[in-house]
Amino acid sequence: MARPKIRGVQNDLSQISVIDWARLAAYIDGEGHIALNENKMSNGKRYAYLRVIVTNTDPRLIIWLQRMFGGGVVRVERQQAQHRRAFKWTASCRHAEAILRGCLPYFIMKRDQADIALAFQETLRGYHRWKPRPEDVSDLRTQYREQLLKAREPRDIQIVRDEDGNAVDILQ
Repeated sequence: MARPKIRGVQNDLSQISVIDWARLAAYIDGEGHIALNENKMSNGKRYAYLRVIVTNTDPRLIIWLQRMFGGGVVRVERQQAQHRRAFKWTASCRHAEAILRGCLPYFIMKRDQADIALAFQETLRGYHRWKPRPEDVSDLRTQYREQLLKAREPRDIQIVRDEDGNAVDILQ
């Protein structure tokens, strides 16, 4: 049987187990982030694209992520001498979209960010160099970028505890 491929994705993600999708979702929740990065082309036009990134100081995690899910790996230079070296795994564009779709049911903290990023990706459908985006679609993409930045801001929360000190609810 032929392996189904996602256009633009190098690895066959259909063979990933539920457990590994859940693991990846946990790593993105705790050690990663979802971003809509912006680049500037040589003609001055700007474009935004989706990236999913996991950073960790243990290269075993990053190597596992690349072997299981594809993507790129880079070493992060130390910001200060006392910092440990770190490694970064990244997936971009359609690959990042496929990663988020696989992790979606398992996210705890970043589900809202993943939903925004996937909505952003939907705005890419049907537009190319020869069929430019209408202005309202460009505005919508800008709104999604702003929503994602807002969703990434720390929230003021209060933990509600029972008489034994166990957390029973969170108020936002």
